[in-house]
Amino acid sequence: MSAGRAIAFFAVAWIALVLLAAAQAVAPIHWAHRIPGPDVVLLVVLYLALAGRGGLPGVCAIALGLGWFADLFAGSEKGLHMIVYAVAGLAARGASSRLLVRGGPFVAAVAGLFALGAGALLVGLRTSLAPSLGWSA
Repeated sequence: MSAGRAIAFFAVAWIALVLLAAAQAVAPIHWAHRIPGPDVVLLVVLYLALAGRGGLPGVCAIALGLGWFADLFAGSEKGLHMIVYAVAGLAARGASSRLLVRGGPFVAAVAGLFALGAGALLVGLRTSLAPSLGWSA
């Protein structure tokens, strides 16, 4: 992946993250802060990994950089989203040689599967780093 292409993907995901955060902040619904928006960073990382755009180091570098921004926007511990997006990128890159993702329903199914996995990893890491903030056993 060229540097210009990596910067373009990074900029698109960052702008989408900023717009999503702004939309959630100004939503007229009083319970909008409880509804999570789409994970645009995960979608960009999955696209880069599954489409074979660039090599593994490029996917990991973009996942780590965008994860750092997601940590800042979420107010979570630094490195939490970085780890989740890097693992999701590695898993999707590994699965890209085995999966032929063509067509809307298949893309949605694969993205949903990786979103569930990333969400479960995020909850698991969050509760292991700060047990008082997560669910108690």
